[in-house]
Amino acid sequence: MPDDIRVKCLYCECDKLVLQYKQKKHPVWVEMNNIDIYACQQCGSLITYPMPDPSLLAFCYSKYAFGGYPAEKSKAKKGTQQNHWYKDILKEVQFSNKSHGDVADVGSGEGWLTHELLSSEAECEVYCFDHHAMPANLSELLSPSMLDRLYWKQVELNNDVWGSLGEYDHVFCVSVIEHVENPKELVHGLYKICKPGGKIYILGPDAGSFAYRFSGSKWVYMIPGEHLTVPTVKGLENLVSKMPYAKCHLREINVTYSLKYIFDALTGYTLPAYLDVILRLPVGAFLLEITKDDGGSRVSD
Repeated sequence: MPDDIRVKCLYCECDKLVLQYKQKKHPVWVEMNNIDIYACQQCGSLITYPMPDPSLLAFCYSKYAFGGYPAEKSKAKKGTQQNHWYKDILKEVQFSNKSHGDVADVGSGEGWLTHELLSSEAECEVYCFDHHAMPANLSELLSPSMLDRLYWKQVELNNDVWGSLGEYDHVFCVSVIEHVENPKELVHGLYKICKPGGKIYILGPDAGSFAYRFSGSKWVYMIPGEHLTVPTVKGLENLVSKMPYAKCHLREINVTYSLKYIFDALTGYTLPAYLDVILRLPVGAFLLEITKDDGGSRVSD
């Protein structure tokens, strides 16, 4: 295949994509190799082409027995302050005890964000959607009263499932957009399940960030075969500009990490808990907030 292909960018629809990384391998899934990643020449977003076979993706994800998350990273989280990552998300979007209404957590993973939502003083019910069943560790973390406000449904987000998911006042989608084959359909789906006047919060990696430009193929979010696309802020701006009745706010954010979690996950060794500190790192992430209007013209800021 030539370095230049005539496949449209999945964010800005530009048809000028150039081969950026050739024949890459997933760091864990031995079945997932020979992955080619292209860069859009207009917005800079990264696009996997061709996309992995859906049945192969499903098989590889089935290896993640810990709620859709690698076992070694899940183990590394224990005894750390990594939950501050999720606490900070709620602070970034100003979700607090003053927030009311039903909440959707789309792509819930291990359920850490769900845990923080239910632990907040907001009196809300949380509806979780992911391709796997509710992780056992989540039910162990939650009190009976929290479990009474939690509803978990198994869905495949690469399929058109949105019409069956209901509508919610707050829709969270954290570290999911890079996993789906069609990010445009994901954003439209999230918009569809948001109630008029409600808010959507999408967080993920930014391929236009300094962290990516500095790290290149060593970037923490460069996971060939699993992260199928990685947008830039410019690409996302182009994507949401075509959405009707949406008030959008898009920005880069720094992400909070536990030093112990990073050390344990990367090295396989266990750092003593008393050495754990919270680090706010510019790893290259974006936060897109969309307010669904109840009618009238679309406004973008």
